[in-house]
Amino acid sequence: MNATVKQLGKLAIAVALVGFLIASDRLSLAPVRAILGEPVAWIAIVVLQLAILVLGAVRWWWIVHRMDAAAPRARELVRATWIGLFFGCVAPSVIATDVVRFRALREAGVSRETTVASLVLDRACGVLALCVLALVLAAPSVIELASPVRVAVIASVVAVVACAGFVLRRRRPVAAIAQALRTAVASPSTSIVAFGLGLVAHALKVVVMVIVVRAVGPATASVGDVIALSPPGLLVEALPLAPGGLGTAHLAFEHLYGSRAIAGGAALFNVYFVSRLAVNLLGGLAWLRTPAPQVSCNDGTRAASCR
Repeated sequence: MNATVKQLGKLAIAVALVGFLIASDRLSLAPVRAILGEPVAWIAIVVLQLAILVLGAVRWWWIVHRMDAAAPRARELVRATWIGLFFGCVAPSVIATDVVRFRALREAGVSRETTVASLVLDRACGVLALCVLALVLAAPSVIELASPVRVAVIASVVAVVACAGFVLRRRRPVAAIAQALRTAVASPSTSIVAFGLGLVAHALKVVVMVIVVRAVGPATASVGDVIALSPPGLLVEALPLAPGGLGTAHLAFEHLYGSRAIAGGAALFNVYFVSRLAVNLLGGLAWLRTPAPQVSCNDGTRAASCR
């Protein structure tokens, strides 16, 4: 019940932010409608969104496969990721996706410790890649966003997580997960390849924003500005605060693009948001095609034949 209340609270905040952007004329669906008149642009955007999804799933498969050679095939993990992103359309995507991915590996017989460790390492490589991309491409924007309050909040969160890890490090489940992580990173190629896949995926997100702005954005917006301003906005999108960064990322892009006199940052990000949402919703088809689990009796026979 508490988890449900929290999710509803986050969703309410996201909706309120979107409502504020609409009421203040900062968010418009005009760019979304305009992109439909540019078939080359929207086809390229959809293809890139699919590539981003697959790269993320392959990164996770690479990590799992290096930790457990008997892990499911890449195709199965792409499917699990897509289904998770489908549920992430109505819940914070990071949480929804990882719940589905956790279940997929456990049902495939992967140990709990390896499963959790693979998800932690996958997320760490993805976030680190995005942070590096932001620092390389958008250092001035990151510094501008790094107000003392924001730095203090981030430092506090990191400190709390570190303290919790220190306190719980001797607990058996935590110790087992930590050991699985140490085993995974013992081979440098595991983290290096995962980091590289994350870097490419996030770079493709920036390319999507460049295509959007070049197709339907203001003529005064330069490619350099879009490349420099998009990574910090994508960092906000990655935070598990709302479904797909709804509201929060819109507000971030409005502020970031506005700092370089690019009008309609929230509306331009909305094209990215809607295209990603459309691709993620297709995960519902994969979910509908998922076979129901076979229930067995105590003696191993099918449930229908149980006495």
